[in-house]
Amino acid sequence: MKDIIFHVGAGKTGTSAIQSGFARYGNELATKFSIHYPDSNDNIKAASGKITSGNSSELLQFLVPKRRSAAFDEKKFINDFLLTSKNANFEKIVFSNELLEEGEEVKWSALVKLIESNNMNVKIIYYVRHISDHASSVYGQMIKRSGYAKSFEEYSEVYFAKFRTSLAKFLNLISKNKITVKVYDEVKENIFSDVISTIDPQVIFPINIEKVNRSLSQQELMILKHINMHTKTPKLSTKLSDFIIYNRDVVREPFTITQDALKNITNNNNKTVDWINDTFFDGSSRLKLLSQDIEVKNIESSKKVESLVDLFASLLSFVDSNPKQIASFKNKNSKDNLDEQLDIARANNVFLKAELAEEKKHLKDAVKKYIDFSNLCPKDPTPHYRLAKLYLEQNDIENSFISINKAIALSNDETFLKFKDSLLKH
Repeated sequence: MKDIIFHVGAGKTGTSAIQSGFARYGNELATKFSIHYPDSNDNIKAASGKITSGNSSELLQFLVPKRRSAAFDEKKFINDFLLTSKNANFEKIVFSNELLEEGEEVKWSALVKLIESNNMNVKIIYYVRHISDHASSVYGQMIKRSGYAKSFEEYSEVYFAKFRTSLAKFLNLISKNKITVKVYDEVKENIFSDVISTIDPQVIFPINIEKVNRSLSQQELMILKHINMHTKTPKLSTKLSDFIIYNRDVVREPFTITQDALKNITNNNNKTVDWINDTFFDGSSRLKLLSQDIEVKNIESSKKVESLVDLFASLLSFVDSNPKQIASFKNKNSKDNLDEQLDIARANNVFLKAELAEEKKHLKDAVKKYIDFSNLCPKDPTPHYRLAKLYLEQNDIENSFISINKAIALSNDETFLKFKDSLLKH
């Protein structure tokens, strides 16, 4: 009997790497082992190592009505799904999307009945992750993609892993022997090979997929968190995080949390851990609250704080070589109006005084002059870059972050590329 296999997550357990593997090796898996991964519009992107949502976008719309597009047709989806499943000449058909766990139970129930009534089996694959490590990864994702700006300790107060809720829903629909739960931390170095052997234990497919969506370091997250604090949308942190992920390698270090954060995570999730270990691992403590990738300290180490300042300073290192935007004010041939020419001259004079004060290390006076210039030329990013650097020299990190955000918001594409180049070099 044909197996319809749903890889439903959980999020932050290597789903992008798994989907990248299927997109790259789908033809080989189908030809040699009769494991079919239906095509999707995202397969080319996934094969190139980019982040995707798998091959189940229409299936997701069926299971989660609030995600439906205006063009979604439920009857058409059901017919197409049956055709894909029944007519495909393969023993196992795999659908992967970490958001499938959000599916409404009534919709999942209808899907299971549809499949089983057509003489096919339903199987579920679900990866869980050690709780503190999962919490830190989700926290990073929220900073990168959702504009989140609170500390990890604050986030730990509201973090609840969804593992138990999702698995309990599937247990209401199919028997436990059709649900395979794996611990991501035990197999993360060979996640794609593991999912293939889970689909078919007879298949050995020793292919390693490089990490598609690496976690940012704690220093990188701290910078993005401060950027989020002073921007109204997550657009900037998303741009920067994507660039960092795909272009900047870092040595993986343990994520540091406080004792209070660990206490919050434990109080919120210890019942989930016990339930999963009892239900799926025969009481063995396979799933843990704390992993070896997490360090627990009462305060953040001074070394990491210093690294944060060094990294942020590197982002400003190109300021000295950045062409002065003031040149655009000096060379406007169309400026014949006397008052406007006087304004330009006044702005030039203020900028020169600011540079002179900066050169003489009269930092407070330089800050005042650059602020005056920014008021005269509100669309020019240059004074904000200079202010960011001056504030940092005075250990005023908060105002330094505010200034760099203003500068980037006003910068053209060329300036933003220089900002990214600076980031890449450090």
